[in-house]
Parts: sequence; structure tokens; C-alpha cells
Amino acid sequence: MSGRRHSILVYRGLKSAVGRLLDLFGCQEAAAEVTRIRRQELSDYANRRNPDCEDRHMPIDVVFDLETEIGDPVVTRELARRQGFLLVHAPDVAAGIGGIEALTGKALKETGDAVAKIGAAIDDKVIDAGEADTLPREIDEAIVALCELKALIAASGGKRV
Repeated sequence: MSGRRHSILVYRGLKSAVGRLLDLFGCQEAAAEVTRIRRQELSDYANRRNPDCEDRHMPIDVVFDLETEIGDPVVTRELARRQGFLLVHAPDVAAGIGGIEALTGKALKETGDAVAKIGAAIDDKVIDAGEADTLPREIDEAIVALCELKALIAASGGKRV
């Protein structure tokens, strides 16, 4: 017994996410410069084929360093997905994303757009490949708009809006 909760395919999938993260740097040498790990160790963390590297996974602080450097939570997003969660970027309410009225209007518009497009897509009882490609983006836009509104409301606690 391996003592692992998930199959080897799940762990190889995590290694693939690490590989995508390292690819965004262009080379492992560049990635090694922004973290405490040497180039060869970084390579091992992404290696899905070598049995000697099978149980070698990137430490969480290294993931954090690299994701912060490139501005994309590649591995974190994959971890969330594999646990059944969605990762949504939190808006910066201090950056002037608009008043509550404006964000409420935006959230209503984006949600309405998504629902209307879903309705049109299922009218024929089939979601075709093009619809399957565009509908998730429409839904994501509504989710982001609602998250922006939520963040602004949370940040305004007790303040005049």
C-alpha cells in the first residue's frame, strides 16, 4: 500500500500543472532564480515519467513564490479544481472598481446575459460545441461581476456608499 489517498494519475496531473507553471518562466533556470530550489529539483517536480521522481512534489512555498512571480495561480487552480472548487480572482476594491450602484447594474447585466444565452442554447435541447465553448465564459463574467459586488459590499461595512 502506498499510503496515498489518490491514484498515481492524480499526482501526475499535479506534476503536469507544475510543468505548466515552469513553462511560463521559459526555462527552469529563470524559475530557480526566484525561489530556493535548484533547477534540477524543479525539473524533478514536473517529471511525470521517471519513477525516481514520482514522489517528489513541489513544496507549497515554492509554488507560492513562482505563482506570485508570474501572476497566475496555475498549480493552485489545479489543486482547487481537483477538490471540486473554482478559483476566482478577488477584485481590488481600493482600485476604484465603481460604486455599489454601478456594480449592481454590471452584475445584473452579466447575469442576465449569461441566463439569456443559456436559455437560447438549450432551446433546441442540445448544447453544441460552440455553445459549450462560449457559455462557461459568459457564466464566468457573471461570477466575476457578482464577486466584485460582494467584495465592495464587504469592504464598505459601516461606510457611506
